[in-house]
Amino acid sequence: MYRDLESYSIVKNILLESVPKIEALKFRTEGEILIVVSREKKLFFLNEVAKDFLLLCNGQRTLAKIIDAFIEIYDVEKDQLTNDLIDTIQDLQYKRILRVEAA
Repeated sequence: MYRDLESYSIVKNILLESVPKIEALKFRTEGEILIVVSREKKLFFLNEVAKDFLLLCNGQRTLAKIIDAFIEIYDVEKDQLTNDLIDTIQDLQYKRILRVEAA
């Protein structure tokens, strides 16, 4: 998606200070799965990690703070987690489940 590492670094730095907000019409948990209805009334089933991420997107926390919270929950390297969550954000934005605003 990004043409070079410099472009990715710019996007990463912007996103770290942004505030992800849930845009979904509604959602509910069923065990480890989160069932989400987007604004287009499409139904999505999110796995446990995506569920945990989305539930931390309360409109108050920056992505950097969400990453810190995730580090306490999951045993994962911070750089890998950051990259994975950026990919998750892009996917959830595409599905119109999440939006990102400046802090």
